[in-house]
Amino acid sequence: MTPQSSDDTDALLRRAIAFVHRLERQVTSINSHLRPTEDRLRAERFRASGELTISSGPAFVLAATAIQPNDPLGSVLSRVTGETRVMPNIVSVTDSRESKDTCQRLVKAIRAQAQDARDKRIAVYNLRWAYLVPFHEKKETVIVGKTFLKADRSYLDTLESKLRTLGVQVIYDRGTYGGGPLTYELCEEFRDNPNATVVELTLSHTLASSRETVLGILTALSSL
Repeated sequence: MTPQSSDDTDALLRRAIAFVHRLERQVTSINSHLRPTEDRLRAERFRASGELTISSGPAFVLAATAIQPNDPLGSVLSRVTGETRVMPNIVSVTDSRESKDTCQRLVKAIRAQAQDARDKRIAVYNLRWAYLVPFHEKKETVIVGKTFLKADRSYLDTLESKLRTLGVQVIYDRGTYGGGPLTYELCEEFRDNPNATVVELTLSHTLASSRETVLGILTALSSL
C-alpha cells in the first residue's frame, strides 16, 4: 500500500467513526424523546386494565400481590376508589416474586406518572404482607425495610408517628425485609432525585386483614 492510499484509508476510517458517533447521538436523542411517550402509554395501559388507581397526590403505593386470589390486601385495595378519604395512587399486580418484567413495568408506570417529580415531591411505597412470628402477629405490625431505602431520618420519624397513632407497632429490619428487587429498582430509578422517597412496608397478616387499619395507613401515606 502506498503512503497516499494509506492516508486515504485513514481519512475514510476517521469519517466513518465520526459518522457512527453522530448516529449514536441521534439515536440517543430519539430514545430520550420517545421514553416519556412510551412511559405514558404504559401507564395508560395500567389504568385501563384497572391495575392503576389514580389520585391527585404525590404518593404511590405498589402492591405486587393484591390481585391474587384470597390476598388479604386485595379486598381492601379493590374498594379504594369508593372511599371518600384521601388515598394515594395505587398500582396492584399479581407477582409476589417481583420478576424483572414486573419491576420494569412498575418503574416505567411510576416514572410516567411522576415525570415532573424532579421538581416536586414524590413518595413510593412497596406494600407487602407476610406471616410474622406469633409475637408480632398478635399485634398489627408494620416492618419498615432498611436494606433498600431512600428516606431521611425525619421522614421515617414522621411515618412511624403516623402509624403508631393508628395503634400499629412499627419495627425496622435490615435483612429479611425491604430487600426485594422492586424496591431496589425504585431506589435506583430515583437515586438522583432529592425530592423522592422510596420505602418498603411489610404488614403482618393480622394487619393486612384489617380493612380499617389498612385504609388508615393508606390515608397516612398520602399525607406524608
